[in-house]
Amino acid sequence: MLNNKEIIVSLSELVEKELHEQVKEIQPMPASGSARRYFRIMTPARSLIGAYNSNVEENAAFLHFTAHFISKGLPVPEILAVNADNDTYIQTDFGDDTLFSHVQNDLKNGLFSDELIGLYKKTLDNLVGFQIDGHENLDYSLAFPSPAFDEMSIMEDLNYFKFCFLKLQDDVSYNERKLNEDFKRLTAFIKLAPSDFFMYRDFQSRNVMIFDNEPKFIDYQGGRKGPLQYDVVSLLYQVKARVPDDVRRSLINYYKVSLAKRLPSDDKALACFDDSQETVRAFIANNGKTPASEFDAHLIVNGDTIATEHIEYVLNGGDSLDYT
Repeated sequence: MLNNKEIIVSLSELVEKELHEQVKEIQPMPASGSARRYFRIMTPARSLIGAYNSNVEENAAFLHFTAHFISKGLPVPEILAVNADNDTYIQTDFGDDTLFSHVQNDLKNGLFSDELIGLYKKTLDNLVGFQIDGHENLDYSLAFPSPAFDEMSIMEDLNYFKFCFLKLQDDVSYNERKLNEDFKRLTAFIKLAPSDFFMYRDFQSRNVMIFDNEPKFIDYQGGRKGPLQYDVVSLLYQVKARVPDDVRRSLINYYKVSLAKRLPSDDKALACFDDSQETVRAFIANNGKTPASEFDAHLIVNGDTIATEHIEYVLNGGDSLDYT
């Protein structure tokens, strides 16, 4: 594991050797929720993003997915250079503007503007592209840590909630045996959803960059083969985005129309979405538990009181789950 000074040296050498550009400045970017570290690199000609990650398996997934998605015309960053150790790479810079920042601006005014809804629709159109075009001929053997959203993946999400949230609450009592039985039933139900698609895994507004008023996509290295509903729920039920019920219903219907343009009318995945209130609720239950666990752990370890707002919102069910 390199320190920041060593990473900056490595990035400088990579830019100058592989891109033949002079480095003027390298600044660390704010920490993300992972061990990956990002840096903004300024050259006389442009701004670049440098990344360091000691997990070379995760890097291999990201690099392969990126090359594949670019070949399918999907809007992801271009990889410009990779070092020999495969732990440091340079990619194009989409700036700092995210879909989430647009959400925050609108929430200050107490509304979801037509402009923001338009960005969500563009994002959902691209999601269909990732799920169908991105899936086609993708080598899932390089996916990290799992090639598919299988029973183990589902149980890992649910157990994360149990061990990193429930078991840390002194004032919460529950029957663990019954909870485990519920987890098994929920897992079996989720597994019924058609899963022959690319599942982005972390498809939320912080990972959607807005560049020239168009969405661009990052942080898909945890992707795998999986069901359609997971990413739709991740985006439209994101805790802090607080998408209003009527807007969410409209966006889900928009997504279904966009999806229907790409799949045969008799495709089981479409039928599942047409009759998917219970299915989507299952994914809300699965996805919704993970943010509560992560924010609670962050609260306890880092003393960040802002996390309580996220936890309360998740435990209160967010907005209404009835989108029909």
